[in-house]
Amino acid sequence: MISINSSPASLFARSSYARATEIVGTSLERLATGKRINRGSDDPSGIIAADTLRANVTTLDKQITGLTRTNLSLAATEGHLQVVNDLAQELNGLIVTAANRDALGEGELAAIQTEISSILDGLAFIEQTSTFQGARTLTGITGMQIRAGAEAGEDAEGLNALRAGGKASVIDGDLELAQEIATGFVDSVVERRATIGNQINSNESRLRALRVEFEETTGALSQVEDADFAKEISELTRGQALQQASLTVEAIARQQAEVALGLLRSAARLSGVSAGA
Repeated sequence: MISINSSPASLFARSSYARATEIVGTSLERLATGKRINRGSDDPSGIIAADTLRANVTTLDKQITGLTRTNLSLAATEGHLQVVNDLAQELNGLIVTAANRDALGEGELAAIQTEISSILDGLAFIEQTSTFQGARTLTGITGMQIRAGAEAGEDAEGLNALRAGGKASVIDGDLELAQEIATGFVDSVVERRATIGNQINSNESRLRALRVEFEETTGALSQVEDADFAKEISELTRGQALQQASLTVEAIARQQAEVALGLLRSAARLSGVSAGA
């Protein structure tokens, strides 16, 4: 018995249609996800490379985020230190003014001492309230011990020695020590600001290098796993055209088979008539 479904043309058309459907399905999936690799079978070696690159991208992103946050914290600290520096300079100026204590009246010295105490209170307040994202930025700034009289073997003194009744009070204390403490404090603030500036510059250089590496790694990852939209649209169009062509071929094959079967049936009927005669 002859079947119209078993003709070579029909079988070829069905096989072509299956292949075309696979092409269409793959292209539609890639266009929908934006990825060339959606499962391990798409590209086994490619998925290993993509996972490695993706891990590198994550690591680089964390490093960039961490350094950026560090620089923001350093910048906030440096900003607070600018205020401290202004007060330190003012403090130093008051002590320089009081250096000629004998030429100043008792009231003038008392006024200078009051201003010094106010500055020290202001510095203490700034230390307590200067924060970045909840963390204090100037811890220990007012309690630092400035080396005074090192050559004489004297102990280090802090800013509180400048207060009224202190060892370096401008009213009745050691003015030379007061000047050493004030200039030492200015120098320490300037040095700390310079150190922070160097750290920020170093971090910025590292950040630039990390960003370049991040972009290059991200680009490599994109090349490995991202779909080529132009290519996939072309493949989709080709697959759909092949589907249509396969359907057309199968339809023609069916028509041809039906014509052939009709001829065979007609021949068979004619043969039967001839035999009967």
